[in-house]
Amino acid sequence: MQDSWINFKDVRNLPAFVKLRTKIRAIEEHKIAACVVPKTMSTATGAALCHLRKKDNNNWLHYPHCDDQIVHTSLQSFQENFKLNKNYSDWDIWFVKRHPIDRFISGFIDRCIRLGHNCHGCGFDIACYVKKLYEKLEIVVNHPQDIHIDDFHVAPQNWFCQMEQNLNRLNFLRYSSDSTETFLLDLTAALKEEKVNPSTIRHIGAQISSRSASHETKSSRIRPFLENLINSRKDLQQTLQAIYYWDFVLLDYPLI
Repeated sequence: MQDSWINFKDVRNLPAFVKLRTKIRAIEEHKIAACVVPKTMSTATGAALCHLRKKDNNNWLHYPHCDDQIVHTSLQSFQENFKLNKNYSDWDIWFVKRHPIDRFISGFIDRCIRLGHNCHGCGFDIACYVKKLYEKLEIVVNHPQDIHIDDFHVAPQNWFCQMEQNLNRLNFLRYSSDSTETFLLDLTAALKEEKVNPSTIRHIGAQISSRSASHETKSSRIRPFLENLINSRKDLQQTLQAIYYWDFVLLDYPLI
C-alpha cells in the first residue's frame, strides 16, 4: 500500500445537493416509491417492490427486477405518471440512509477489491482512493454528468433524488451493516403503514435477512482492517468528512 498522505488542511467540505441522475422505483398498488442510492439496500428494496407488485410468494431475490415496469428516471416523470402534486399526497417515499463511512467502505470493497476495478489507479490502496475520490468529486460538483461509475457508488447520498426538494417528504429507513435488525424494524413499520399483508412482510424480512447474512460473511475479513486503517489516519478521516459532510448533517450522523 502506498504512503498516500493527504494535506487535509487544503480540503474543504463538498457542497450539498449536487444533482446526480435520479432513479426512483414506484408501485401504485401500495403507493410506495423508493429512491435508488447505491450501497443502501437498493437491490433488496427493489426486489421487495417487485414482489409486492407481482403478488408472488416465491423467492423474489432470484427474480429479474421489474425495473422496466416500475423505474422512473426523474421526479417529474414519477409525478406525471401517477398524476401527483408536489407533496406526493398519499405516497410513502422511502430513502434508505447509511452511515457515510460505512457506506464508503462497502463501496470500496465492492468496486476496488471484489470487482478489481482500477479505481483511478489506486487498486486496493484505500488512502490513494480517498484522495482521488475527493479530487474527482470536486470536478463532479460542476459536471455531475461526468461522474465515474465507481465514484457514483460512493457519491454523497444527499446528491441523489433531488433531496433538496424532498427532504421533508422522505421516509428515512435506517441501514446498519453489522445487522439488518434496525433496517427491518423500519421497513416492517413502513410496510404495515401501507397495509401490506403480515405474511408478506415476514417473507420479505426473511429474504432480506438471508441475503444480508451472506454479504456480511463475504466482507467480514477485509472490513475490520479498512475500518482500523481509517480510524488510525486523521488525514483520511478529515477528507472523508469533507466529502460526506452534508450526509452527516442531513442524515443525522455525528461528525467524525
